[in-house]
Amino acid sequence: MHHAVLILGGNTGDVTNTFKNCLIRFRELGYELFGISSVYTSNAWGFESDNLFYNQVVVVETKNNPQQVLTDCLSIENKLGRTRTAATTYSDRDIDIDILFFDQEIIEEDHLFIPHPRLHLRKFCLVPLVEIMPDFVHPKLDKTMRTLLTECEDESKINQQ
Repeated sequence: MHHAVLILGGNTGDVTNTFKNCLIRFRELGYELFGISSVYTSNAWGFESDNLFYNQVVVVETKNNPQQVLTDCLSIENKLGRTRTAATTYSDRDIDIDILFFDQEIIEEDHLFIPHPRLHLRKFCLVPLVEIMPDFVHPKLDKTMRTLLTECEDESKINQQ
């Protein structure tokens, strides 16, 4: 079995309910919930928005490979109302599911980068990671989540719900 660490995000619609439905969909696809953080809010990162972002880190246990996990994440996003565009800029969204880690693997493919290449720059990722797995070591940076949060220069305010 593998452990995939995912982050759920969204800032439009009923985000809390969307997160609950997201977890139900993962279970329906055979994923076992292994760990879950609190929900956190913060301002948008990388663009301006009037809506607060909600984020939650989820660890799932699966037999699937990372490519299948990505396919399932995109399918769940689609079923929950997300329409991806070709735009490369950040924008408001009902749901976003990113793979932060997959075991201790390092994967660099056309559409799949694990560990997530910007997670160490984002407090909205690091704060929930530290809540549930503070001593997990980033396989590429060789630092714990706690250390990465301490070193993070992101000045965003992250609030636990």
